[in-house]
Amino acid sequence: MYYYHEPPLTEEIQNKINNFNALTQRLENSFSKNSKVDLPEGLRIDYENKLNAKQLEAVAHINGPLLVIAGAGTGKTQTLVYRVSYLLENGIAPQNILLLTFTKNAAKQMLDKAKKIIGDKYNLNLIAGGTFHSFANMIIRQNPTVFDISRNFTILDVPDSEDTIELVRKSIDASAIGKELPDKKLLQKIISVSKSSLIAISEAVDREAPKSEFKWYFNKTYELYEDYKLKHEQLDFDDLLLVLLKKLKENKDFKEQLQEQFKYILVDEFQDTNIVQGEIVNELGDKYSNIMAVGDDSQSIYYFRGANVENILLFPEKYPECKLIKLEENYRSQSNILNLANEITNQFKIGYRKKLFSSLYRDWLPKVVLTYNDKIQAHIIIEMLNDIKGIERENYKLNDVAVLFRDSHHSNVLQMYLNQAKIKYRLFGGFKFNERKHIKDVIAHLKIIFNPSDKVAWNRVLKLIPNIGDKTSSKIIDRIIENNGKFDPALFSDSTYYEDLVLLQEIYKKNIFDQYNFNEILERICAYYQTILKVIDDDYESREEDIKSLLSIAKSYGDVTNFLADFSLNPPDANKNESCDALTLSTVHSAKGLEWKYVFILHVTEDHFPNKRALESFSKLEEEKRLFYVACTRAKVQLVIFIPAFDSFPKKLPSIASRFIGNLPPNVYKMENGCPMLRRLLKLG
Repeated sequence: MYYYHEPPLTEEIQNKINNFNALTQRLENSFSKNSKVDLPEGLRIDYENKLNAKQLEAVAHINGPLLVIAGAGTGKTQTLVYRVSYLLENGIAPQNILLLTFTKNAAKQMLDKAKKIIGDKYNLNLIAGGTFHSFANMIIRQNPTVFDISRNFTILDVPDSEDTIELVRKSIDASAIGKELPDKKLLQKIISVSKSSLIAISEAVDREAPKSEFKWYFNKTYELYEDYKLKHEQLDFDDLLLVLLKKLKENKDFKEQLQEQFKYILVDEFQDTNIVQGEIVNELGDKYSNIMAVGDDSQSIYYFRGANVENILLFPEKYPECKLIKLEENYRSQSNILNLANEITNQFKIGYRKKLFSSLYRDWLPKVVLTYNDKIQAHIIIEMLNDIKGIERENYKLNDVAVLFRDSHHSNVLQMYLNQAKIKYRLFGGFKFNERKHIKDVIAHLKIIFNPSDKVAWNRVLKLIPNIGDKTSSKIIDRIIENNGKFDPALFSDSTYYEDLVLLQEIYKKNIFDQYNFNEILERICAYYQTILKVIDDDYESREEDIKSLLSIAKSYGDVTNFLADFSLNPPDANKNESCDALTLSTVHSAKGLEWKYVFILHVTEDHFPNKRALESFSKLEEEKRLFYVACTRAKVQLVIFIPAFDSFPKKLPSIASRFIGNLPPNVYKMENGCPMLRRLLKLG
């Protein structure tokens, strides 16, 4: 057996592990095996026949804190839907319910399902549902005097934040340093980590960029960035949560008002909340403690976004009287896949113990396929697609199959061979719709009409015009700000770009909102921008399809304020077309919450999965284990794990089989190509 290097365990980390395990063990010891529930008479819904025993127990628990550990595929969404219905049937007013989810669509789908099963007796539109950020945005805009901010403040998404940071840091004199400065992405990440983790900038630098020599530079950039946003009435994603949390802590009357309004709080994907989100839940819920936290610590994989698995692990410490319910009956995967998944969770050093089981069964073990390199890996996948076609026959659909990978570049070779074989595929894990350059260009024009002093939006728009670079753009923006946001091309009448500025001015007429409605304004912007797009982008035709999608999305909005806020907080996923029959290629992070009949996982080797950067950190390696668990539990019928002995790019270096496979008992999978040489190369016995 090969012995893998383990990250060093400091005394602090070991104490933390001991504390977590003691806490979860205490709760496990009080865990009741008896799930019998006595339901009141006169209920419209037959809960006992719609739910299994543990789901029913969770649904029927009305008052007091409840922690539901919902394993992958165990019907957590159904449990939340029926919980909402059960609350309403037991006299809880819809306006007293707050449903916090990871995406806006998740909340909408849950409430739509609840409406179908409970009928029109209750107005479910009164239930506050959505993400933490959209909830914070709603509360702030509804109470502008409490927060001392204009109701029309603008929201910066991550790329907007990066551009704002790039703008403000130009005033920092770093000429004497003589070294390459941190880029805007790292600066934004450090600032975000500081806010979402409630730590100082210097501590965030130590965590994310320990070798950086520029702590003073991070601090100065942060100061300028915060001053700029305050002056221009802008909030970034982290600000939305921090501003709400600060007011809950400082304003007792406001806090009590929200506590009376939201007496029953349901939080989905609790394992993915960050420290600030966890504190918001505690502040809102500490009067009545009617908090239902639903999640799976085994699927906490968003540390890079600030998620903090400690929220779900320490929930019983915050609420010692909480009840624990575990959902372990899986309705997604055949039992042999779950046997492998359970062995993965046995490798976790911390967390709630659970054992997934299923009545679904096929006499198929998950496969571990040894290959020489990623080229052979690609060929085998294409062959297996043909095998699946033969098995499924008339039921065959390419979108029943997914190929998952730890990092996006792991699929490069496969994409090349899929293109050669003319196999259609969709790629997830790249730029989001709202982050695409041409979409951000259009939105920048809209932001200027909404807020004429938005320097970042002006810089983006002006640099689309020929002969305007950074210096010229800055000069024009300075004149606009001096004129209180008024745009006057006449000031630049002797320039080569004067006529282009005149064309631009037509869009930014002072009374444009009196002349046109929101959708007409956006159509004018798009028409203007498309003339530029044809000049600057060779692939403008495909970009125009995105612009058509944007116009279609905007039709459901009546005003610019709600559209801009929603577009930042809940960006549409233009890649996700369920009617498209294509193979799915996705990073594991982007695959969370999804499922397919057949799942292939690429490059399950040391330094690839787990990622090389994770091997020196206990917490990061634990998250890699959870990421692998998520990947495996996406499969319903068959799971195939690939282990190439060599990488084709960038160098033909030998690989070692991932510890995630090397530490599994061999009876939970079937190895294909048991060539002794490959087994020795990969350190598999």
